Amino acid sequence: SMVQPQDGFNATSSSKWKERRQRRRERQRAVKEEERESFKVEGGCQDENTTNAIKWSKTHTRMYQSAIRTCLKEMMVTSSWSNNESSSGLQIVIDLGMDELMSDTEIKSLVTQLQLSYSVCLKLTGDAILKQMSGTSQRKESGKDVVYDSDWESKSGKERRQILAQRAIIEAGRCSDENTIKIGPTNILFSSLERDGRIEQALFRDDGFQHWAVRTSPLAFAEAAIAASENDERGGSEEQQRIVVLSPDAPEAFSGPLDRSCIYVVGGLCDYKRISNATLHRSQEAGRKYNVVARRLPIKESLGDIDVKILTVNQAVEALVRVNLTDGDWADALAAILPARKLIGKKT
Repeated sequence: SMVQPQDGFNATSSSKWKERRQRRRERQRAVKEEERESFKVEGGCQDENTTNAIKWSKTHTRMYQSAIRTCLKEMMVTSSWSNNESSSGLQIVIDLGMDELMSDTEIKSLVTQLQLSYSVCLKLTGDAILKQMSGTSQRKESGKDVVYDSDWESKSGKERRQILAQRAIIEAGRCSDENTIKIGPTNILFSSLERDGRIEQALFRDDGFQHWAVRTSPLAFAEAAIAASENDERGGSEEQQRIVVLSPDAPEAFSGPLDRSCIYVVGGLCDYKRISNATLHRSQEAGRKYNVVARRLPIKESLGDIDVKILTVNQAVEALVRVNLTDGDWADALAAILPARKLIGKKT
């Protein structure tokens, strides 16, 4: 199901979330101020028309980023969950069925990680599509190089950008160029999300959660994944659907590109005390009935003997998305999400 507002939600309880948003807005304003200063520097050796062109180029990019993000959010809740090998995006389930192992503080941290997981899926996919759109198609907002409906000229600039963004996303997922990686939306499902449970209550303290483009289910992760596939008109059968659970305790590591026909499960567990084998045991239990296997991220294999064994939920999700966008470059994906201080001893 789609995210629904919680009855009796008190907006005043979201003060901490608003403080975080305020800090984010301050960072954004600082970036814009740096841009304005750079325009002044560039303006010293450029005429006014050139400076205005630079400003418009940045504004133009932001407009298309917004259009692509809007289209991606729509597709994240409508695109197929079938086990189609030609699929260009990923299906990720975040298992929220381990709340009894977490304290209230850990659940608050988990919710922050869920926020970051959702936002990074949108950002990385959107940036990749925008880059491909700019680098290969070179379409202009006027739409002169592509034919649409007869009332194209009567459409507003925003409507045109939405049409071009939607087409860019579709073409990115159908790309036939051997040197270009197919790109598609990352579908996210929160499983084991109990009505009025501790995690749901914590999620709804963020008054923006009801607008997230994620699916939710009260079912356990395997049942929720199977149901999502079966509810899709093109969905596969329970026997065919393969589910891969990420676990730091799994004996076998990922290698090479991800199999896009699989559904990947990230354990929604924030445990400062490090509970061993929690996700591995859940995968083994589900494996008695479903086609479930456990895999760990290839941190040691890709980066060498570094002091990192476990990642946060959002880091694990980001690693999957980055690997999918780079067609199997685990070293690059893992190095991008870890702080530099953790990469001492990294393979060269």
